[in-house]
Amino acid sequence: MHDLNQALRFADRFIFLKGGKVHILGGVEVVTSGMVEEIYSLPVIIGEIGGMTCVVPRCNAKGAI
Repeated sequence: MHDLNQALRFADRFIFLKGGKVHILGGVEVVTSGMVEEIYSLPVIIGEIGGMTCVVPRCNAKGAI
C-alpha cells in the first residue's frame, strides 16, 4: 500500500523500499518524518489528528508543497 495515512491506520508492520531494496522495516516507530523525506524526497509533518497518526506534506514559506 502506498498511502501512508491508510497504512498507519490499518497496519502494524511496515516495509519501505528504496532503489528496489528493503531500506527499513519495523513497527510504527520506523515511520518518522526524516525517514519519509529520505524515501520520498518530500518533507512532511507526522502528528496525531483525531486520535490517529497522520502524515501531512510540509509547505514551504509560500504555502506550496
